[in-house]
Amino acid sequence: MAVADEARRRGHDVSFLVRQSFVPLLEKHGFSGSLAAEPRKQVQLSQVGDTWTDIAAYLGLTENDFVDQSQRVERKAIKEFKPDAVFVESNVTMPLTCLEDHIPLASTFTWADTSSLSLTTQGMRSSVPPTRLDRHNDSLQRMGVEPIADLSDLTVRFAQLILVPMTPSLEPELSDHARFRFVGDLLFHSLEYGELPAAVGAVLKSRPRVYVYLGTSDLEESIWVKTLQDAVGISDLAIVAASREHEMTQPRLAIQRWLPGGGVMSSADICLHAGTANTMMLAVRHGVPQMLLPFSDSERRYHAEKIVALGAGVLADKAAIGDASKLCVAIHSVLDALTVKQASVRLRDEAAVYAGPRMAVDMLEAI
Repeated sequence: MAVADEARRRGHDVSFLVRQSFVPLLEKHGFSGSLAAEPRKQVQLSQVGDTWTDIAAYLGLTENDFVDQSQRVERKAIKEFKPDAVFVESNVTMPLTCLEDHIPLASTFTWADTSSLSLTTQGMRSSVPPTRLDRHNDSLQRMGVEPIADLSDLTVRFAQLILVPMTPSLEPELSDHARFRFVGDLLFHSLEYGELPAAVGAVLKSRPRVYVYLGTSDLEESIWVKTLQDAVGISDLAIVAASREHEMTQPRLAIQRWLPGGGVMSSADICLHAGTANTMMLAVRHGVPQMLLPFSDSERRYHAEKIVALGAGVLADKAAIGDASKLCVAIHSVLDALTVKQASVRLRDEAAVYAGPRMAVDMLEAI
């Protein structure tokens, strides 16, 4: 949305192709578009692997009927809107459609989506047989194009512009390749920096300030919410948390179902989160030390490793999420570590040279 907003600001017409669940958000910010195809079901696999292709297969995004339906919807949207270029993120069919219709394609990309990904902290599992990509390769064969072995090939081989919404130190595997254009974060300012609820503002008057975003993790929410309640009772911590199910306020604790993350992060002294890219880049933008509990997908685990290797954060002990005393000790150990704060500031300064959406649209206009 940040890229679309910048393009619209420059006078370009913009249209989205999104799932139904995103329509209210688009309309809130004055955008419109068409409905994308929805996968009909999750696929029963004996084992769900960790790569993007594995996860896409599990979600039903490589099933023949979904690929066919998705391309039909894409062709219809392209025929009606007549785009000069298409910009995608983690899309498994639009690269094929753009290739067929000879439309310039731009895409975001992360090394975490590749089949070559390896992690130092744990092994990577792969469970998708080559036949899962049969429908993609049937389309490529009809166009006289060599088959793909992994969904990441759709971007690497067919996109005219590949944007990396990170900084080189967070994606070192891509930093020496001219085709991958680093632009910094692509966070949508209007979404991330809205007005904070009064209860949150009251908590942020105290210190040290802890921002917690675990709603996208595999942790049971009632457990970590109870731990946060106990933590403020036995420590000096002031905690603001975003939650899916809970909402409560007590002295030095505010838990809300939705929060403008950038507004909270700009005041935080530390962030405990599940490794999502947006939260990580918000912390980087504001030079905030991070405690990470990356959920079991490759992107979160990959970037968590990079943050830790750069000294700007630590991997949190999952057991501490159910033990307020352990959690308080862990948080204070990071807060007291000057080297972690210094590394976080170095990352912030590196990211500050990238103009994000402005750079992205400059490059889009060039193709």
